Amino acid sequence: MKTNPVALEVLRNALQSVAEEMGVTLTRTALSPNIKDRRDCSTAIYTPAGDLVAQAEHIPLHLGLMPTVVKKVLEIFPPENLAPGDAVMINDPYVSGSHLPDVCVISPVFAGNRLLAIVANLAHHVDMGGSVPGSMSTSATEIFQEGIRIPPVKISSRGQINADILKVLAHNVRTADEFYADIQAQLSANQVGCKRLLELEQKTGSETLKEYMEEIINYTERRLRAALKDIPDGTYQFADYLEGDGISSDLIKITASVRIDGGGIQVDFTGTSPQVKGPVNATRGVALACVFFAVKAVADPELPASEGVARVVEVITPAGTLVAPCFPAPVAHANINTAQRITDVVLGALAQAVPHR
Repeated sequence: MKTNPVALEVLRNALQSVAEEMGVTLTRTALSPNIKDRRDCSTAIYTPAGDLVAQAEHIPLHLGLMPTVVKKVLEIFPPENLAPGDAVMINDPYVSGSHLPDVCVISPVFAGNRLLAIVANLAHHVDMGGSVPGSMSTSATEIFQEGIRIPPVKISSRGQINADILKVLAHNVRTADEFYADIQAQLSANQVGCKRLLELEQKTGSETLKEYMEEIINYTERRLRAALKDIPDGTYQFADYLEGDGISSDLIKITASVRIDGGGIQVDFTGTSPQVKGPVNATRGVALACVFFAVKAVADPELPASEGVARVVEVITPAGTLVAPCFPAPVAHANINTAQRITDVVLGALAQAVPHR
């Protein structure tokens, strides 16, 4: 396909607007302050294969989280097992996520009988059970103490809500009313995304829209590779520490080796401390988000958020370490503690290459 640059920009902004409207729907219809006021949520659009095309600018951490979650869910619910009106819910960090309060709802978008796209949103719920209110214990030593884990399950099938699953989940959280309302807000946000994408498809045609979705990803990849060529090739290393894990005050090392070579970049966390007993372990999805954010911020802050970033940035997270823990390590506080330090370490390495940035 020969890409029309004007059409590419128009459709890129159109898809971004759909993601933004999904976010507005979610924040305006949610009940809990976590989503309505604190806006700890994200909304996004994906290709039928689960590649990120457009993501609303809400929480930078979710830049790397949501694509990994969607792809894992599509492995369990492949397109041939999805239908219009379906919605899949998940919060399990070990399938690929962050921590238990972050619940993701994923919906297919069908144009006729063909899968056109995927829409998804992720929102931080008030409570998911566990040993303390809010499901973020600072003394948890295994994920079972942090709340109820939801594997990928259909919360809606052909438009029919699975009330039994919701009843079981609500029975295990402290804030059942907020839980019910926020899940409905998440489903509503996806419905808005489906509606707007189908309206867009009516104007462009399915094949054209799908081709330009792929081209948006290609554009992001080309643009990031071009931006990285302005950073001197080489290997840059940096390390920092967390001051304890909530159980012990021992220092926990996070180290990154960043190698830039000909418009590509590799970030290697080999040498980072093993996973710890307390709840500051960061899943690979969290580590990816931190790396993508840092690279984007330094190389091209205006870079569109899409799968194109992941094509350029290789991330190595050794299993069993703080940045890729093994089940059932607790993970509740990685988002608000470890994620900041991971980002700082990557920025510290990049600062050696381009200190003026």
